[in-house]
Amino acid sequence: MRLVFGFLVALLLTLQVAPAHAQVEPQPELSVNQYHLAAARLNPLGLIYVGRLMGRARLYESGSDIAKQNFIGFGAVGAITPAWGRIGVGMELQPLTILKLHASYELMGFFGNFDYMASFSSPNQEYGPDSLSARATTAGTEAYVTAGSWITLGATLQLKVGPIAIRSLFRIIRSNFELRDGDTSFYEPINDLIVPNRGWFLSNDVDAFYLIGLGERSLAIGARWTYSAPLFQDRHYADGEDPDSGPRNDIHRLGLIAAFTLWNRPGARFNKPTFILISQWHLHHRYRTGQEVAQAVPYFGIGFRVSGDVHTAGR
Repeated sequence: MRLVFGFLVALLLTLQVAPAHAQVEPQPELSVNQYHLAAARLNPLGLIYVGRLMGRARLYESGSDIAKQNFIGFGAVGAITPAWGRIGVGMELQPLTILKLHASYELMGFFGNFDYMASFSSPNQEYGPDSLSARATTAGTEAYVTAGSWITLGATLQLKVGPIAIRSLFRIIRSNFELRDGDTSFYEPINDLIVPNRGWFLSNDVDAFYLIGLGERSLAIGARWTYSAPLFQDRHYADGEDPDSGPRNDIHRLGLIAAFTLWNRPGARFNKPTFILISQWHLHHRYRTGQEVAQAVPYFGIGFRVSGDVHTAGR
């Protein structure tokens, strides 16, 4: 970790800040956009690929940077990990450059490996790393194969003033799986928390970046705060159990984020190839602030992202 941050500091000392004026490319009248992300993480361990292919139509023409990139889009979305996979349809609505709303409906299946699916009869049951490993090899609580649906509603808000950018990535998600008889909740590995089946949970990432220009390349370095929380109802608890008497299941993380983009060529099929580094520490977690994992051990993620326009018309 010291080597990584030392490299970033040394890089910062050699750079010049990009000009503060805004430059927003106009949205083409019609386009087909692709997006790909491959990422790995530690604490908890994970590996994922996320992909989208969206047809987009411009809503209106505007010369203003705040409104120039606007569209409505429909297409295919999906994700795959060694433990589960999702595939479905999605839509996007971006009325302004700074705001994008999105929704998706996906079919999702757990493969029954890597301790998942792990389901519970109450949100108050133990779901820490040690408990998941023990349950996976115990008759009656072992991991199992199952399938269901996954609905995501989200909003992205992003603002930029000179070299400073702020972004909020908000998502609220509803799951519907066939769980083992009597179970009402399950461990959701992406957000690392117990969530309600046939219920909602939310997650929000807030980033504050300092943007640095390197000619065609760019570096964004800053901080990320992550908050995730399940929205349980009384029906998710065992009979006679007081929903207010159990442990907190929400998560707070805070740390550093850096993204290095090799180039940005609007309209290119293969565009904005970006390496991403995230290192956060748990401010609150039921198991990762000293209970089963030391708080000094960070959440660490590394990823590669690329997007681009497969086809455009009327730019």
